[in-house]
Amino acid sequence: MRDKYLEIPEVIGLYRFTGKHGNVLYVGKSINLRRRVASYFSESYKKKGYLRRMIPEITDIQWRECPHELIALLEEEDEIKRFNPRFNSELRKVGKYVYIGKTSEDIPSFFLSNDKPDDVFYGPFFRRFLGEKVFELCTDIMGLRTCRKMQEGCIRGQMGNCRMPCVKGDTSSYSYNVKIISDFLSGVDPTFLRKVDEFMAALAEDGKFERAAYVRDNRRYLRYYFKRAAFIRNFSENPCIFITNDGYSILMSGGRVLLSDEKPLKRKVALARLPDFDLSLKLSAERLHDRGNILYAWMRKRGGEFILI
Repeated sequence: MRDKYLEIPEVIGLYRFTGKHGNVLYVGKSINLRRRVASYFSESYKKKGYLRRMIPEITDIQWRECPHELIALLEEEDEIKRFNPRFNSELRKVGKYVYIGKTSEDIPSFFLSNDKPDDVFYGPFFRRFLGEKVFELCTDIMGLRTCRKMQEGCIRGQMGNCRMPCVKGDTSSYSYNVKIISDFLSGVDPTFLRKVDEFMAALAEDGKFERAAYVRDNRRYLRYYFKRAAFIRNFSENPCIFITNDGYSILMSGGRVLLSDEKPLKRKVALARLPDFDLSLKLSAERLHDRGNILYAWMRKRGGEFILI
């Protein structure tokens, strides 16, 4: 393998390790391909966990140059999902998500689901913990149904966590609350965050300080979710430009990279180029969510500019 990796240039790009039957064992990216690939075959590196099993199986190394680190990151995700390499652990599969679903009844109920619901759904949430926290706070604070069948003996209603519209018949205020939560979960309107503050103030006024502190401590999950949901919604529904902090531009639509440039791309120029592409082509909802998460994490950590077209 030494002769093989010495042929690789010191450039940004992707690399693949393949086995004797051409099966892809591992996909990775690096800002210096030669140095990164060579590190796998150093004596100290070869002693690491999975490498002891992977290195003997490698029969070929494939690589390709990428124009920018962010392009390499996106293409790495594509290839891991495409080839499902045995030794990749992070992005190997489209994540096992949890969803928040909403039934299509006149008095909707909300529920958590491991599978994409046939009803209206929000998410997906890559971390189940985050989905459970958002679900709990949304349904308890706004008094929403979580039962799959309306019934009078409602435990959540008796505890004050459900407005019991099926019993009390107060459907207008319940519908208002459903809209607030639906808009929040869709990343459309953050009004619910203001309702959370009002709810905490009411709890404190009633002397329920422990419950108020619990809501206060978990409000950050709601803020984090809404910012990310709004970003992913805009990214999924609109053509957009990403400009990295070093000035590299990527024009995207439906999660797909349409073009990229080493210089910042002007909105006017991008608009003129859009008719050259088939904008009806989109990645699946799960893939859009994955790619949106990658870009959102990049923007938070590395900075840059996000422009809707």
